Amino acid sequence: MKKKLLSLLLSALLAVASIPFAFAGYENFTAAKSYVQGQFTDVPVGAWYAGNVATAYEYGLINGTTATTFAPDDDLTLAEAVKLAACLRSIYETGAADFSSSKPWYRTYADYALREGIIAADYANYDANATRAQFAVLFAAALPDDALPAINDVEDGAIPDVSSASMYAASVYKLYRAGVLTGSDSSGRFQPSSNITRGEVAAIVTRMADKSLRKSITLLKKEDTSLSSEDLFAKCSPSVFYIEIYDKAGNATAAGSGVFLTASGEAVTNYHVIEGAASAKIQTADGKVYDVSGVYAYDEELDLARIKVNGSGFTPVSIGDSTSLATGAKVYAIGSPQGLSNTLSDGIISNAKRTISGMDYIQTTAAISHGSSGGALLNASGELIGITSAYIDGGQNLNLAIPAYYLDELGTGSLKSFADLTGQASQVNSKVACYDGYYPAPDYGAYTGAPVYSKNLTDGIQHYYYDLRSISTGVEVAVDGYIGCLEDNGFRVVNASEGDGQTMLYYYQNGYSIALGFGLEEVGQRAFIHIMLQKS
Repeated sequence: MKKKLLSLLLSALLAVASIPFAFAGYENFTAAKSYVQGQFTDVPVGAWYAGNVATAYEYGLINGTTATTFAPDDDLTLAEAVKLAACLRSIYETGAADFSSSKPWYRTYADYALREGIIAADYANYDANATRAQFAVLFAAALPDDALPAINDVEDGAIPDVSSASMYAASVYKLYRAGVLTGSDSSGRFQPSSNITRGEVAAIVTRMADKSLRKSITLLKKEDTSLSSEDLFAKCSPSVFYIEIYDKAGNATAAGSGVFLTASGEAVTNYHVIEGAASAKIQTADGKVYDVSGVYAYDEELDLARIKVNGSGFTPVSIGDSTSLATGAKVYAIGSPQGLSNTLSDGIISNAKRTISGMDYIQTTAAISHGSSGGALLNASGELIGITSAYIDGGQNLNLAIPAYYLDELGTGSLKSFADLTGQASQVNSKVACYDGYYPAPDYGAYTGAPVYSKNLTDGIQHYYYDLRSISTGVEVAVDGYIGCLEDNGFRVVNASEGDGQTMLYYYQNGYSIALGFGLEEVGQRAFIHIMLQKS
């Protein structure tokens, strides 16, 4: 009986041993289908990512957006990133990525990722573009730790734009040390807030699946060049100046800040600071006053202007890297808030890439207000990373700066006087041009101190108007009829019976109304201006 039982047991063991098993490991990543060169017409043969696209496709990790296109420059969504992470884990563990269909399509991958601990909770919007930081967190969790051994010497704190306090730091360092990530430049910058393209993802996912494709790098922590606030102010305040704008009559109409770019007086400020200027003067940190001789280049959309200050021997600012900033990094602002020149404030980058109306801003808690426009936003080493330009009204330390890399788009040009600027509006005397003829309709300038502008439009008619960006938040303006200048060519409050039930401020040009982005809420006989994004 014992011999019979032993024989049966041995037979059972042999039977079990004959069943094929899929063991976890890199060997499970094998070609499941073939890629034909030129299959994706938008993947050039010589593109740096072309081989990665082919391998990722053959492994069944990434498909094209259509049968013939891959869209390598398209940003990856969070849903696509979760699918990739789920497929990586499933193939590594079982040799296959067999997922059932679901609605929405990504639900089956998200459920798997939740079960496997790849993600801790659902994303609020799976259709949003994945940032590089989010992608790194997903991929660091997609494979077990022993599948991502460290092969590189990357010291803590060596990745310039990854703060050790950030939630994604451990994941990024893990992938750098494993040779999956290498950074975007020679210094190893990661650009955590940037989106990631499908071409980049193809390279990363194949390095995850094939150890032989991983890269060798060494990143050592650089010497800390951070300055104390006292030293930073001493170094940088001579580079920042107070600027005052005058109309044709020599009246001061606006003020702001500016930053020297060269010792010979080339400087930058916001376009909205000099808009409509007939002349301008600046005052440096040592109290000396200089004339502004003109403008090299300006861009209304970028809200930047490159100007020339008469003089020499100025202290130019050092320009830092504003392309790969880290949220949470320490920053300083120097400017002239409310006309108080050489004011220093500090804070952090609360969002390294805040996009508003298609333009990128640096969102910071460093305090700025009216008069700060055109000033300097500096990193902890005293390098210019942005031009302070705006704040969000009603927010708590929600301040915005234009990244310094936009200066490259501004370009250079021949020096022009303020009077010679093509299309530039000019300030005019509000009482003479507008107000007297429409009494008792209130004059905006009288209530707010905002200058009146004139401009010849394409119809050949001289138009007068107010720039609402210069109006302070919370100003109460009594409204009764026209508050502009020329009939059918000025500002007017539209009665509720004429519109859709809401009182709005319109600009009338030849009888056609153009709604401005500023609403008026009627309360009795008064109206309150609501300006969400204030120019500083």
